[in-house]
Amino acid sequence: MKERILITGYNGELGSKTLKELVSIGKSVIALDINDPKEKIHSVKYIKDTITNKQLINSIFNDYHISEVYHFAALLSQTASQNPELAFEINEKASKNLIDHSYTFGIKNNCITRFFFPSSIAVYGPRKIKNALNILNKAVYNIHKNNHPKNRLNCAKCEFNKTQWCS
Repeated sequence: MKERILITGYNGELGSKTLKELVSIGKSVIALDINDPKEKIHSVKYIKDTITNKQLINSIFNDYHISEVYHFAALLSQTASQNPELAFEINEKASKNLIDHSYTFGIKNNCITRFFFPSSIAVYGPRKIKNALNILNKAVYNIHKNNHPKNRLNCAKCEFNKTQWCS
């Protein structure tokens, strides 16, 4: 089966640049976003939907050989603060679902699906405040990014020590 890369939130700044770069080096990309693409690249499979659609995420992992996930989709600071319940659904639950599917796909196929979960500097809080490291940032977006199940990913690495990278 052909190796594919899943990019969530491909219409954002990081997502769109990552998508173009991966396509330029010949990678096969599936791009998921809630909006239509700003510009279409012929070789990319575009899916307009939300990362909260568990059935869709399941079908993407069942139908394609996902070797890497670049997860950029998120509800950002201001919008997240205005709607914390939706922020939790997107930034926590849907992200965890993507991680779980990557993990399960790896177990099922005896490989590791690389999972990239980058973030903006917003997770570090205000930069101009003295002793910023001692400040607990209360922004909803930051809380979700910082509280993600990082330990689970570390455990997944340990369980995969005898497997291959997905390819």
